[in-house]
Amino acid sequence: MSATHEIGPIRPIRPIGPIIFGEVLFDVFPDGSRVLGGAPFNVAWHLHAFGCHPLFISCVGADHAGDEILARMAAWGMRTDGISRSPSRPTGSVSVSFINGQPSFSIKPDQAYDELSIPPLDLTNAPLLYCGSLCLRSPHARSHFSLLADSSRAPLFVDVNLRPPFYNSDILRFLLGRAAWFKCNVDELHSIASALSLPSADDLAARALIAHFNLRALILTLGAHGAVWYDSGGARFAQSPPPLSLLADTVGAGDAFSAVVLHGLLSHLTPANILSQAVAFAARICTIQGAIPSSPAFYSLP
Repeated sequence: MSATHEIGPIRPIRPIGPIIFGEVLFDVFPDGSRVLGGAPFNVAWHLHAFGCHPLFISCVGADHAGDEILARMAAWGMRTDGISRSPSRPTGSVSVSFINGQPSFSIKPDQAYDELSIPPLDLTNAPLLYCGSLCLRSPHARSHFSLLADSSRAPLFVDVNLRPPFYNSDILRFLLGRAAWFKCNVDELHSIASALSLPSADDLAARALIAHFNLRALILTLGAHGAVWYDSGGARFAQSPPPLSLLADTVGAGDAFSAVVLHGLLSHLTPANILSQAVAFAARICTIQGAIPSSPAFYSLP
């Protein structure tokens, strides 16, 4: 049974900021601790702290975990009117393990976020739309995302999160064909290039994707080596991260990076300035366990 809304669009109580579409879940670590997460949720959490007023669209279960997520969002000051509740599927959870210091994720099927739906709000003035790729494993979510993208007409930022076996070349083409900005890491770029029969070298693959799908920019993250921004005009900007005095884990670093890029796009900053801020903030996230800080004081950008 899918979570649905049957009333027509109504005007939101607050202005619509960027729309963040995708999963919310708990990351469960080897010691049994749980950390609230999900790439789109993390991005929405950060954007709220930056004052961007995001509307997060997702679905949680009719369970204690779902109650906790809504309570955490409300306590952080986030709006919750984009969250539906599933009567039949549990709130999402993912088991996290570490291999050579890098997180590995065991992702379960049939989670509440697989049946997320568009809330009954007027979304036509949203300045930007964000989507990852994991939640689009569900035909239901893909259908609702297509409706959302068409109705809002907001330019799309795609933050690819390739988790085998939950993607294929059709999903990649679906996202790339709609994207204005496309962000991925090096491994994801190589997987995409292979799936779409593109050149394998980083620069050539990035340029081929920009040209073939008419992207405004492709943003490539390089882990400890920073990030590169390729734009449609042929420019290339690279940024190394600052040194870290403490490394807790790298969970959520990519999401933190994406949130700052979105904040920079909404603030009309230059690509070089956006990249500098995004790399620095992603590095700071690596100094805490999990993906989201609990203190607003953490959110200062240079």
